[in-house]
Amino acid sequence: MAILFKVNHAEPPSPWEQYFDNTYFKIYEDDPWGSWSTDRWLGEDIGGGEQYLLYIEPLGTWHENYRPTKMRFTCNNTSYDEFRITMRDNAQNVIVNTGGYNTKSGDEITITFNDTGEPDDDKMRQIEFATYLYPGFQFEITNIEFLP
Repeated sequence: MAILFKVNHAEPPSPWEQYFDNTYFKIYEDDPWGSWSTDRWLGEDIGGGEQYLLYIEPLGTWHENYRPTKMRFTCNNTSYDEFRITMRDNAQNVIVNTGGYNTKSGDEITITFNDTGEPDDDKMRQIEFATYLYPGFQFEITNIEFLP
């Protein structure tokens, strides 16, 4: 007689850390594109019906001395799913620039902090999401995660 055992393994916790909602980010004050709506960030038409932007910046102090190596986002988008992502540190150094409109929801984006010696070059300052959409559509960012 054989005795069979079933062993259930719990999923290991994800190494990705979620910093998503309006308790962690706000619309970037120096260039305010986009908005927060209940449970998602919304891109804003910059005035031509095709290019949409969302510029956000960290809120509070959680991002101080936080230097993740990667970022990914989730987008609920119905017309176009390729973005240009730019991130800057507090000294306005570019720490992410994906170049063209080729980054998709769920892609892992490498973050490279610059050790320039400038004050605050170790803090995230802003994240810019840009895409082209058919007129009348809008993109929604429903999650932002970082890999320490």
